[in-house]
Amino acid sequence: MFLLSKTERVGYNLNMLLTQRDFLVLAVFIGIGLVTHFSVLGWPDQVIFDEVHFGKFITAYCCTGERFFDIHPPHAKLLIAGTSWLGGYRGGFAFDHIGQVYEGVPIAAMRFVPAAAGMILPLVIFVVIRQLGASFGVALVGAAAVLLDNALTIQTRVIALDGVLLVATFGSLSAYLAGERAHGWHQAGYFLLAGALAGLAAGTKFTGLAALGLLGAIVVVRMLQRIDKQTVMAGITNGLLIVASALIVYLAGWVLHFALLPLPGSGDAFHVPHSLLPPQRPNPSSFLRETVALHKVMFTANYNLTATHPNASSWWSWPLMQMPVFYWTDTAGLRHIYFVGNPVVWWGVTLLFVVAVLVWIIQLGQRRREAASGIIWISVVGFCIAMLPLVRVPRALFLYHYLTPLLFSLLAGLVWLDRELARVRLTLAGQRRLIVGVLAVLLAGFLFMSPLTYGLKLGETTLEKDARLQTILFWLPGP
Repeated sequence: MFLLSKTERVGYNLNMLLTQRDFLVLAVFIGIGLVTHFSVLGWPDQVIFDEVHFGKFITAYCCTGERFFDIHPPHAKLLIAGTSWLGGYRGGFAFDHIGQVYEGVPIAAMRFVPAAAGMILPLVIFVVIRQLGASFGVALVGAAAVLLDNALTIQTRVIALDGVLLVATFGSLSAYLAGERAHGWHQAGYFLLAGALAGLAAGTKFTGLAALGLLGAIVVVRMLQRIDKQTVMAGITNGLLIVASALIVYLAGWVLHFALLPLPGSGDAFHVPHSLLPPQRPNPSSFLRETVALHKVMFTANYNLTATHPNASSWWSWPLMQMPVFYWTDTAGLRHIYFVGNPVVWWGVTLLFVVAVLVWIIQLGQRRREAASGIIWISVVGFCIAMLPLVRVPRALFLYHYLTPLLFSLLAGLVWLDRELARVRLTLAGQRRLIVGVLAVLLAGFLFMSPLTYGLKLGETTLEKDARLQTILFWLPGP
């Protein structure tokens, strides 16, 4: 069956076992992900959007050793720099402007880490949905929605950080949920993994702190659900394992950052690591002071950015996808790349999430036991932790800042929908027709938007006069 029976769902939720059918689906998603993310990964062979910034940072890590300044921590950039070096990149490219032609640059190697993250992300979402107690069919739809979202696809086919951020964030949640159902050393191992992935998320972007915040919230709720000495001590132990692992991973990235950038560079205009410039080896308390000092500069610079951008957007407009972000166009104006999602995914998830939360709140008000104990709260809390800090950020933000809240809203909506569908008691044939229909609509939306994802040729006219392009996105802003 596509939708598990109540007995199957409870058994899976307690034992957290993947069936042969689950592994088959994951294998299929890997195959499709290889096509959507790695095919013609070197196209366009020109600098796309933020590659103009991240390319310079990667060059510093792998080649020049010159210090730079960025408002984001180093971890994802270090991973990308590592694969770039292994792919043969040795610097020498300036990353001057969007549209600059790559010459002598293994661009596919530089885009490898984001593409790998994009391929892995649907698998992580599938497993998390199953861990939250939802059925196979709903997990299948959730993973397909991630795999067939155009915004997630383009963001993981260019040099960008969000793919690593999302895999680390939702991977940490998956590891924690696995730890709750494990015992002994296995349990400790899962919690250490959850903390390590949360540390990686925070080390990718500061918004990745949402991963650690969500794990902390779950630990606290678990202790409050059953207040006794054993539960409280277990919660404290688990929390310490998570925090310790996260700190180790987070600090390790900064150690590598300082070690790879010993030479003066443009970043010295913001902060010069004075204690690291003497030839003798600095002691750890010089290093920690430097890290804290640099963080203060990063937070201040991030918060006080005043630059505007024509594609910047307000947080309240993100669920409706009102302001796509221009990434690239060719010199003839016949091919274009925009950060814009699959409307079926973005608008459908938004509607489903609003309905799910409203019904859940009403049920809580009616003191329905099922609603109060329902696992939808994990996804709702995750959405709030990821979204609310962005509401108060004064600088220009973009549509891609909504990716983490979007996926939490997807989880919440689908877990709620799964329980509602269980009450309807559809026949096996009805379940299959429903799922196949949803998958077909998702695929149609992805293919419809794909010219703007892969930079495919739309017509023989310019961007402003291309009727087909304007039909795809009637609100599309010009570059």
